[in-house]
Amino acid sequence: MESEQIQRLEARLSAVERRFKLVLIGGALSTALALVIGIAAVRGESQPAALVARSLDLVDNAGQPRLSLAVSTAGTPQIDFHDAQRRLRMTLGVAAAGTPYVELMDPADTVRLAMSETNAEGDPIIAFGDAQKHARLTLEMDSDGSAHVRAFNAAGVRILSAP
Repeated sequence: MESEQIQRLEARLSAVERRFKLVLIGGALSTALALVIGIAAVRGESQPAALVARSLDLVDNAGQPRLSLAVSTAGTPQIDFHDAQRRLRMTLGVAAAGTPYVELMDPADTVRLAMSETNAEGDPIIAFGDAQKHARLTLEMDSDGSAHVRAFNAAGVRILSAP
């Protein structure tokens, strides 16, 4: 063979080798991409759509529970907020009858302010309590829309009612 033919063959062989390398690299990248997509799809399908638990506690940087989300044995949901000393300070919940409520507690775990969609008569109420767990002031709204302010002494006797 002549030198000129050998050079042309070598040039053609080099071009074929380059194309083959590109095909190999492209094939390897395509395979890797397909694997990554396949793994992601499998992981996505295997993950639950929701977190299911009876309770969930969120902790602060020191590992102390600060917020608890739970469903009681009676089936009522409740969110409790705790201070840095782990004392219950606020509760948001739904009573068994379906009535939402909010309670704010003092450091002695006594409810000092309570709000509920319904009181014993089925009307909205906000109640302020003392350290002895007695209601001292209430704001209530009757079903007809009329509002009432009531104050009580330490013995629980009504001392003010307006209107």
